[in-house]
Amino acid sequence: MTTMTITVTHDQLSQARDEGSVLTVTGTEDQTGDLVTIAGDWRPMMRLFEGVTESGEATAEVETYQVVHRVPLRRATVAVGTGQPAEAARVVDKYLYGNYRVTGADQEHVYIEGHDDHGFTLDAITDRLASGMLYAREVRS
Repeated sequence: MTTMTITVTHDQLSQARDEGSVLTVTGTEDQTGDLVTIAGDWRPMMRLFEGVTESGEATAEVETYQVVHRVPLRRATVAVGTGQPAEAARVVDKYLYGNYRVTGADQEHVYIEGHDDHGFTLDAITDRLASGMLYAREVRS
């Protein structure tokens, strides 16, 4: 069987759902950055709760068949060309929804990433940025 490593934050654990004999929880797949919701028997899943470290995260190996939902990590570059990376990052950040964040900037681009959630998508952010004359392009890997 194929396994994957996921990291679950304290906040994500607090939103875990008890579905009777099955517990569901959402975490981040370490390899891809995708948000994955996994389901499993509550006894083994309770190890996630017991494994929360001082940093507020738990890491676990899970079987791929336990994944019941996946939200891919999406990335984009925003052309700025200002030569002022810190200022450009601040400007771009004002256009982002809470589920996306600036991850870096250089002389010509600001880099963003996040997960689509309830209509707050990368496509919508691209349109918002365009309203401020900023061109964003999705990076597909």
